[in-house]
Amino acid sequence: DWTTLAAKTPGLCTLIHTVPWWRQFERIRLLRLTHGQLARHTDITDRAAGTRNGHISRFHIPLVTHPDIRTTAWDLTGQAQSRHWDAWHLYYLDQRKPHAVTNPSTMARVHLVVDVLSDAAVRQQIAQSVV
Repeated sequence: DWTTLAAKTPGLCTLIHTVPWWRQFERIRLLRLTHGQLARHTDITDRAAGTRNGHISRFHIPLVTHPDIRTTAWDLTGQAQSRHWDAWHLYYLDQRKPHAVTNPSTMARVHLVVDVLSDAAVRQQIAQSVV
């Protein structure tokens, strides 16, 4: 169910509903990270995380960011890739794999994080977008 915050942020709700291949939502939230870091970790609290049908895929849309803020993700070979995530772009994060964030700036990073139930359309978008 939508919370009272949804009623106060109609623009974000409209944005969420403009992604046609997001058919079923598991969780939607705003995450804020002030100066500092989020150490290397995985988000495996959702046993059903993944891209199989009905599993949970996680997407980020940075709303407020700074060029010095970096997200690092490790692939299956242990290779780290660190990059800045641009504001108002959509990013897929496999939350089962290690990742970290550093924010050396004085600006708080704010992301809209949308967890959706995976299906063929979600997998297709991920496959087309992965760099």
